[in-house]
Amino acid sequence: MRWYGHATVARVAVTAATVVCSAVGAAQAPADPYAVCQEQFRRAPRDYESAYCFYRVTFERRLWAEGARIFDDLIAEHPDNSWLVLAYGHIHRSRDPDRAEVLYRRAARAFQAAGDVAGEAEARTNLANFLRPKGRVEDARREVDRVVALAASVGDPLVRAQAWILESAYVQETGGDLGVSYRLLKQAQDILPEHPPYLRERALLIALGAASFRMGRLDEALTTYRRLETLAMAKGEPLVLANARYNIFNTAEAMEAVLPTPGARDRLTAMAERSLATAVAGQNLDVTVKSHRALADLMAFDDRAHGEALRHAQQCITLAAEARQPADEAACSWIVATLEAPADARAARAAGQRAVEATSRDNNPRTQAHSAGRQMRVSWLTRSHDEAIRDSLAAIGTVETLRALQDDARTSADLFSSWTRDYYWLSGRLLREDHPDVALAFSVTERMRARSLLDVLDTSRQPLDPGHPAVAARRAVLESIAAVQRVLMDGSVGGERRARHLQELDVLERREQEARRQVAMAFPDRRDVPRTFASLDAVQAALGPDEALLSFQVGLWESYAGEDEGGSWLLVATRDSRTIYRLPDRARLAPAVPMFNGLLESSQRGAAAAAISLYDALLSDAVSSLPPGINRLVIVPDGVLHHLPFEALQSSREAPPLAARYEIVLAPSATLWLQGRARPRRTPTGRMLVLADPALAGSAERADRGSRIGDRGSPIADPSPLRGVRLGRLPHARDESSAIAHHVAGVDVLIGEKASERNVKARDLRTYDVLHFAAHAVADEAHPERSAVLLAAGGPAEDGLLQAREIAALDIEESIVVLSACQTAAGAVLSGEGVLSLARAFFEGGAHAVIGTRWPLRDADAAVLFDTFYRHLAEGVSLSAALKATRDEARAAGRPPSAWASLVLLGNGDLRPFAGRRPPVVEKGRHLAPLVVALSILIALGIVLARRRA
Repeated sequence: MRWYGHATVARVAVTAATVVCSAVGAAQAPADPYAVCQEQFRRAPRDYESAYCFYRVTFERRLWAEGARIFDDLIAEHPDNSWLVLAYGHIHRSRDPDRAEVLYRRAARAFQAAGDVAGEAEARTNLANFLRPKGRVEDARREVDRVVALAASVGDPLVRAQAWILESAYVQETGGDLGVSYRLLKQAQDILPEHPPYLRERALLIALGAASFRMGRLDEALTTYRRLETLAMAKGEPLVLANARYNIFNTAEAMEAVLPTPGARDRLTAMAERSLATAVAGQNLDVTVKSHRALADLMAFDDRAHGEALRHAQQCITLAAEARQPADEAACSWIVATLEAPADARAARAAGQRAVEATSRDNNPRTQAHSAGRQMRVSWLTRSHDEAIRDSLAAIGTVETLRALQDDARTSADLFSSWTRDYYWLSGRLLREDHPDVALAFSVTERMRARSLLDVLDTSRQPLDPGHPAVAARRAVLESIAAVQRVLMDGSVGGERRARHLQELDVLERREQEARRQVAMAFPDRRDVPRTFASLDAVQAALGPDEALLSFQVGLWESYAGEDEGGSWLLVATRDSRTIYRLPDRARLAPAVPMFNGLLESSQRGAAAAAISLYDALLSDAVSSLPPGINRLVIVPDGVLHHLPFEALQSSREAPPLAARYEIVLAPSATLWLQGRARPRRTPTGRMLVLADPALAGSAERADRGSRIGDRGSPIADPSPLRGVRLGRLPHARDESSAIAHHVAGVDVLIGEKASERNVKARDLRTYDVLHFAAHAVADEAHPERSAVLLAAGGPAEDGLLQAREIAALDIEESIVVLSACQTAAGAVLSGEGVLSLARAFFEGGAHAVIGTRWPLRDADAAVLFDTFYRHLAEGVSLSAALKATRDEARAAGRPPSAWASLVLLGNGDLRPFAGRRPPVVEKGRHLAPLVVALSILIALGIVLARRRA
């Protein structure tokens, strides 16, 4: 089994720049293999590359005794040349680690005494990277701190970049905040010249690839490692080439682990064998160890390859112990334990004990989490049921400890997404027992769902001091972002100028992320809130007699290598029952859902057949077994099902869709749903804020006959951010606002220029029960923080893009948000976390419920739908009942599913913002009032005249 989520980043043996000695390794090399180095050293004795040349020849030709003699002679002849001492340390790095450390420290002290900042930084960088894999975390930290201090003392961009790269690598390897690590690397990338020295470029690519991998950005990691491979081939450095090829394999394996493709195991085996061959040829011990480990993993669940898998694992353990790499020793010991468990429990326990000891020596939370996950699986093979449960819960705890080290919510979500496989595995294992432990399996999946969103919502929402330096600094960065985005929204800005501003935006967004982290650190009382998760008993107790909760787990039944992965399940809970159903796994559902959505959105004929197929696969047995009286489904989706319009599924061509039978509510997790249900509700104010048809800079004045943004015909092909916005006005949005005021009293309507970003931020939004946006919107999957509702700017400090990072900071506690805009519930899906959508951002701001859209809506369709919705809502019904009635009327009017299935209700569907309030006097009544008055006057006059006649 691969170690889930692990960026097994093979380290390069030395961090020094490789010298391109043109004659070294040439077909017609001189009799003296060191002749080229001797000449280079004669010309430039104080150049690191000259000293490094001797090391490279020694290493590549395995001239260990001869190389040691030459270094001893050169150092004796040039006792003040510390570059020689540093390069000499590389020879002993894997052969005699103690000797290597002595030489690295000697070089660092000598450079320090001579006041050579670049030399000392280089020596201490090598020393830090040497110490960390050996579990000597504090020793490595001291060297990192010294390099950072050195860089701060000089203006040399190369030294500064070196310090940031080193600090980033240390943060990653010790389980620190990946967001910090990634931003440090981007800073280094920004400061380096276009064609940086090989030393810096190589170190940057290795660290950047690792950070991207660990954050789940696998496409970016793969691109980075391929650049490293090209660079290593160009420089003729087999050591680095082995590193690149191993990590290309490792990233490809991670992709196949998420969604296997046919022939994956054979392809990956070939890649791992190539990595091993390259590592052996290049004498890269680290990659050699990891390649043996990878091959053992790939073969571990193939009975025909059991012996070969065991051989690779044993070889990995031997080499890892020799190189003092306890993380790899632990990993391969767990593989041996897994292989031995079925036939030799004693050998399996011994291997497991060795793994535990190696894990302790590594002193790394990341290694601890990996080891705990492996121990969980082995425990189910070798220990009692109770012991296996204990080890399993401990494994989940170590993953959450690692997650807790991330300061930023988005970074936490990125990291956690690559660790969810342990949760899927454990939940599936519990459900597949002869007597399934449904309650414990449910609690495991709840600990996985929407964790970063839960963290944000559990944070105290006491207002921040606007004058605090950290708060002011973030506000200043946001204003700078708005200024840059205003320029980018100008359609005349293109070419190099646009590229320059996009680069500036990237830099500012990294600064904003760091500023947000600083704010969180400055107000720790806002963060320390105890974490609780919903139990199945508590959820059942909270369900009404007419409600059922459907909780999905969409995993794999089997990995590409043949290992159990936990599977796909549906748990259906009512107040009095709980039932589990086996489902098709992620590999089947991943292509089926987007295909159905495409057919449905475009109203193609195949949509009905796809709706029936998905209904059969996901809901048929569960829905048919629901007790009578159930009329509301609370659905907790997972993975690709976050994008599935359940409302449009149907059991047959003649049967009505699910939306006709049930009120449907989606929740990111049962814990969030339960918190919303249990939260005390404020007394409704009856007030509502509507922003409609904002006047956008550069918008056409003509009516827009299309959607409210973003369909295939949209002028915004590049949403980063909104290349030259040219959007039509939304006249039906104005009709929509009038219709709302027609049905609901206490409505504040902001239209055109008044529907501005500034007005939204300036108002006390807590005084409104409902916030309604009838506007354009954009969902940016590549940069979720750039997703936005488009408004008028309203002031020079705003750009009119009410973006996710700003929405989350709004104070909309207990509000209902209605997003009558396109794709506001769409976005990238992170494993476990869910959809990174605009709707999610409003939840982060405190909303209790959000109504959004899955795909673009036509302006006219939206106006009709929300007219109907508010008519029902004003009668005092719940959100879910009003939305069901809206869909029912749309279907009765002959509207296709593409017009009504896009709407989705997230959160608490039981809310009744206008319960107990009489509907306002409708427009017809207002028009009749003058007539009533006139008739009254005429009647009165008639009475007077009659009396006079009398």
